[in-house]
Amino acid sequence: MVLLGAVLPSGQASAPPPVRSSCRVARVIDGDTFVCAGGRRVRMLLIDAPEHAQHPAGDSATALLRRLLPPDATVILELAHDSLDRYRRTLAYVWTEDQKLVNEEMVRGGWAVVELYGRHDQQHLDRLRVAERTARYGRRGWWRRGEIACRPRAYRQHKCRGG
Repeated sequence: MVLLGAVLPSGQASAPPPVRSSCRVARVIDGDTFVCAGGRRVRMLLIDAPEHAQHPAGDSATALLRRLLPPDATVILELAHDSLDRYRRTLAYVWTEDQKLVNEEMVRGGWAVVELYGRHDQQHLDRLRVAERTARYGRRGWWRRGEIACRPRAYRQHKCRGG
């Protein structure tokens, strides 16, 4: 079944409402990826956390996500319209039961940065950019020393070393 958005008076179609799904957290893989009970792997939309090898930032990012998403916690996944990435992970915004956007909490804490990949849903982009500015100017987490020496994407592309 395909859901279509409404047509606005200007003739432009509005975005369809987000598709939501619940998930019981099984385990956290790293600072932006976790596994639901049943095996569904979830990659959080619009954020990028340091890699494990980017010590100590990668370890700190993973630790924060583990605090936000403890085992057996129930979260709501707000799915992207292109809901799978090339690794077959579900792409989603992740909401806690108390209505916190986990993607935003990771960025606000300074352990993830805003990253756009492809043309995935961007309805929370402005909110995440504000969270990144707040972390950067407040020197939170990874921003503690002022700037991030090597963003995760650049690290994966072997354009820099370290954190």
